[in-house]
Amino acid sequence: MKVFHRSNLRIQNNLESLPEAEACVRTVAEQIGFNDHDNKQIQLALEEALTNIIKHSFAPGQLKDIAIDFRQVPLGLKIGIWVKGIPFDPALFPIYSRKRLEGKYDDRGLGTYLIRKVMDEYSYNNHGHDGIEVILLKYLPTRSIEDLINDGEAEAIEKATGPGDKPAYSIGLMAPEEAVAVSRLAYYSYGYSYPYENIYYPDKVARLNESGQLVSMVARLESGEIIGHSALARESYDQSNAELGIAFSDPGYRGMGIMNRLWEALIDKAVEEKTHGVYAMTVTTHPYSQKAAHHFGMNDCALLLSKVPVLKFKDIQEGSHPRESIMIAYRYLDPPDSIVIYPPERHKGMIEKIFRNIEFEPEIRKTELSISGLAGRRTKLKVKPNAEFITATIQVDHYGEHTVKKVAEDLRQFCVERYETIYLRLNLNDPYTAVLCPEFEDMGFFFAGIHPGDESICYLVLQYLNNQVMDYSVLKLDSEFGKELMNYVKKCDPNA
Repeated sequence: MKVFHRSNLRIQNNLESLPEAEACVRTVAEQIGFNDHDNKQIQLALEEALTNIIKHSFAPGQLKDIAIDFRQVPLGLKIGIWVKGIPFDPALFPIYSRKRLEGKYDDRGLGTYLIRKVMDEYSYNNHGHDGIEVILLKYLPTRSIEDLINDGEAEAIEKATGPGDKPAYSIGLMAPEEAVAVSRLAYYSYGYSYPYENIYYPDKVARLNESGQLVSMVARLESGEIIGHSALARESYDQSNAELGIAFSDPGYRGMGIMNRLWEALIDKAVEEKTHGVYAMTVTTHPYSQKAAHHFGMNDCALLLSKVPVLKFKDIQEGSHPRESIMIAYRYLDPPDSIVIYPPERHKGMIEKIFRNIEFEPEIRKTELSISGLAGRRTKLKVKPNAEFITATIQVDHYGEHTVKKVAEDLRQFCVERYETIYLRLNLNDPYTAVLCPEFEDMGFFFAGIHPGDESICYLVLQYLNNQVMDYSVLKLDSEFGKELMNYVKKCDPNA
């Protein structure tokens, strides 16, 4: 990846300004290293996004600037567009359908369709009076491990039936040149079923480690062969916590304590980096990953139903389920001195139990606020669709007069687009969470649990199943508290 870093551009809100923006992004994409085909796709996406903004976010004759930020990120190019005009929501544009072209020309929603088709991520953040931020992300082209193996650029490893003895191995940070071996090991451990898609692209693995978004730890034989991997992964919006996962090992070397040693080293690394807390997204198809998380002091705090496509585990597959539910297990490494929360009255008892389970006691307060107090306040939301998992997350960062309406609109749009599960994250530190939670539950959202965030922030997590009826009997849970939490989630599920 070439060195570019960042550039800014301001254009006027008229269609005549589009060529200037396209010329700028063409130069930026070329400097970062995109080929001609991907460069043209980026230009197309930017043109469509700006056209939507210009047409829908300004009154006729209104003159305003549009701010565009081009930034190099570990996997490619991120474009941020800031708009302060008439509030608009790109998620509410009609869904493009070829059927509407029959009989008459109707291309409504085509722009949004094209953007999602050619870009790797397309999302928007509603900042209320501060406007809307539209985000476009395009990854640099890179080859998957399967391509490299087929072309002879990476060796296929033999499926081991088990070594005659237990050879010595060491634990250490992944070197950039070992990314191919890590991707290869993931491929032979899971096929292409592992939900963290980046792991199959060695270049991406190396870049993410270089940026610090991933911290990969590997197990090496004395010969240098990689026989195990796990990593700390950080979300761009939550640098204080790290997910402990992306874990797999060579089936031929099981029973050697590889994962235990990898996780010990990663937790030590997290402590060294002053990480607020670590968590594991443990599967419920079987109890093994939950047991591992509990062994390292991570305890159950949220049950996310129908979170990812089911993983194909070698030698431990139990039954066949269309979707995998996830139990989040969390551990504070550097807990805050205090946290003040305002839980909804209905869930106060269970939220207190969850905090006790993760060994933290917050200060619990009751609010006297009402919905009427939101008049004139702005709404600030983050909306993040995940097309790979067919799920979406709506995070409320600031409650305003139209928060309930905005969440309802986003929920409707994701349902129309056939997302399987929509998660809603509500800030428990904000007293309006207790006030508005019943409004969201009236839409069909129901309790999932809590998830600590940056510093002293903690989120109440709700979930919505889109045309799904959950079979709770298939969930295999390790801890007694996990089972209690599952039963509580089931009681809250309007379709159970």
